[in-house]
Parts: sequence; structure tokens; C-alpha cells
Amino acid sequence: MTTPPLDQPAAGDPRYDGFRIASVWAFTVVDPADDQEGLITLASPSGPMPMIASDRVRLDRMRPVAAIVARQLGRPVTLRKFVPSDPDPLETINP
Repeated sequence: MTTPPLDQPAAGDPRYDGFRIASVWAFTVVDPADDQEGLITLASPSGPMPMIASDRVRLDRMRPVAAIVARQLGRPVTLRKFVPSDPDPLETINP
């Protein structure tokens, strides 16, 4: 499996502020029933957990699980990268 290059700044890089998400990666699969692509979610004790990551460590931890999902479903799993076109938040919900 080829690892895609990740352009998210790392600690020590002057662009890294330690708090902002530069991009999000998501593992997706196409549902053959309606030909729609969706996020893969896994069951967890606290409810469904989508297979998304915003850093290399989490992404690499999910790769083996994505391979298992592909084998179990018998369908390709796709890794997609989402980069915000506007760095400003769309909405902030305060308590």
C-alpha cells in the first residue's frame, strides 16, 4: 500500500500552530444499493465512530482497519483528503 504524501505542517515547522486542523482524511466506501459514497463508521462503546483523521498518526492507525473493512465488504475502500477552502470557521457553537 502506497502512503500518500501529507502536507500538514509538523511541530517545528513555522506554519504549525499546534491547534488548527489543516486537512482531514476520511476512509469512504460506495454503497452498491444506491451507488452513494459514504464515510466508514465503526461501532464503539460511545456510539458510531467515523474513520476520519487530521494527523498522520491516527491515519496510519486506521489503515489496517480500512483493509479489513475492504476485505469484509468485498469492495474498495477509498482514502479521501478534505482541505478547507476557507480557513475561517463556518460556525462556532458556544455553550
